[in-house]
Amino acid sequence: MKQSGKNNRNLQDAYEMLKNAGRVAKFGGWYVLLNENHCYWSDEVSAIHEKPTGFSPKVQDAILFYAPEWRERITALFADCAQKGISYDEELEILTSSGKRVWVRTNGEAVRDENGVIYKVQGGFQEITEQKKVEQKFRELMKRHKTFIDTVPDIIMEVDRSKIYTWGNKAGYEFFGDDVIGKEASYYFEGDQAVYEKVEPLFKGKEDVIYLESYQRRKDGKIRLLAWWCKVYKDTDGNTIGAISSARDITEKKELENSLIKSEEKYRQLVNNAMETIVVAQDGLLKFANPIALSLLEVDSEDDLINKPFITYIHPEDARMVGENYQRRMQLEEVKNDYEFRIVSKKGKLKWVEIHASLFEWEGKRATLNFLTDVTLRKEAEIELKKKVSELQETNSLMVNRELRMIELKKEVNELLKAFGKDEKYEC
Repeated sequence: MKQSGKNNRNLQDAYEMLKNAGRVAKFGGWYVLLNENHCYWSDEVSAIHEKPTGFSPKVQDAILFYAPEWRERITALFADCAQKGISYDEELEILTSSGKRVWVRTNGEAVRDENGVIYKVQGGFQEITEQKKVEQKFRELMKRHKTFIDTVPDIIMEVDRSKIYTWGNKAGYEFFGDDVIGKEASYYFEGDQAVYEKVEPLFKGKEDVIYLESYQRRKDGKIRLLAWWCKVYKDTDGNTIGAISSARDITEKKELENSLIKSEEKYRQLVNNAMETIVVAQDGLLKFANPIALSLLEVDSEDDLINKPFITYIHPEDARMVGENYQRRMQLEEVKNDYEFRIVSKKGKLKWVEIHASLFEWEGKRATLNFLTDVTLRKEAEIELKKKVSELQETNSLMVNRELRMIELKKEVNELLKAFGKDEKYEC
């Protein structure tokens, strides 16, 4: 008798634990004996409907709790389950007793007697309003993400581990064409190139940004030189699944750079008409700036720049890095090129720029020819993208955790049913 009493207490403890779990997860069960035409709800199902414990409505009255636009759907699902044994698992909306609209996930399955005749329909019922809010937030984030990325003038492309294009922004489609997705990146290469060798470290887990230049075929057949910035793309478990790269057409810039280096006497006409920001630095001072440079730095005339330290307009936190790169270049040492830093215009506006520099002779002395590209919009996009990715990863984690909790809860229900000598209800 003592052992029996202990077992009863254990069962009661398990039952209370299961009730608490159901209350926390807002999950319960229900069944309908078809010959009675009544719904039997667990305490939590009654609570979700804002009805008292033990409430047992007729099937047609239970269906009326569903929002009007869902009643035809749930009626058809229940009928198919009761008559044909077709199980269902749906997300629908109900109106509680007080008129509050909430999202629920409901599933049903047929139970047959020893003759194979369906005599009962049973299932689970869970309020998922918060989950639906998360999903809606997810969709809104994705929509804003796409809209924002499509405004960026740079090409942005994603490849999987096989170097197959899996996603691109508007600029990417405009360059490669509408049929780019599904094609291997090398399909667009012009001539033999070592692009794959250069990006291979990414696919081995390296997280640094890799820069490279590659001649590629545009959708109109013209060959263009693209500057690429490539970064590894990982899943939430840290596994490398591909790479995301941004690119910019630098064909004209490269031609201009070559012309300037080869034909110093023609430099002024070329640089003044260029659409790129161009400045010349020598002995740490600015010696020349084209009109686009004046606009970028928000100065009134070239006199505001000439013979002024180039470091004047560089953000204090980036000044040392830029200065060291300049000195190493002037000393013919290996130096990082095509890197980004911040400038502060004369009016105090913070901007991100990317620099591409080359050595050449200016009035008989060594100087640097610097192309500056305003990448503020892209940097803001990257920051926004990182924020979106973080939010999406958090959302994904919430959804995965909810599904795992549901599986555990179903296992607990099955264990409790077995303890009472009944058949398991769920397949886990």
